[in-house]
Amino acid sequence: MKNRILTTVGTIDLAEMELMTDTIELIIPVIAVSDNLKATIAENIQKAKEEHQKEFLDCHGLKWSDAGIFMENQSLRIVITADRFSCGLCCSFSDMENDLIETGFEIKMDFSEHITELKKLIVDAIIDKFL
Repeated sequence: MKNRILTTVGTIDLAEMELMTDTIELIIPVIAVSDNLKATIAENIQKAKEEHQKEFLDCHGLKWSDAGIFMENQSLRIVITADRFSCGLCCSFSDMENDLIETGFEIKMDFSEHITELKKLIVDAIIDKFL
């Protein structure tokens, strides 16, 4: 009974509310990463470059330059389903000399100790953005 609310439309039952999709996916920009994560990111950049070279660039006669990379984006990707809550740090980057050469990767993150806090922050952010 506490989920029923009388509105100008009539009485609605929030307990029976359905979402149009069973997945919520959020992308949250990461302004700065912790020092202990920087080495992991550097390793993953090298792996992603090597994979992209083998899978795509070699067959097109392209190559990463020695000029380095430009970090296009770092964001926290959160996917919530009825039975799963997963987080990953997504990074995309391009070649400093040829920005048409670009790729990215995702590092799975374990935020199991912070799920309650993250859920509250996500709900607050959704309310702030849309209501």
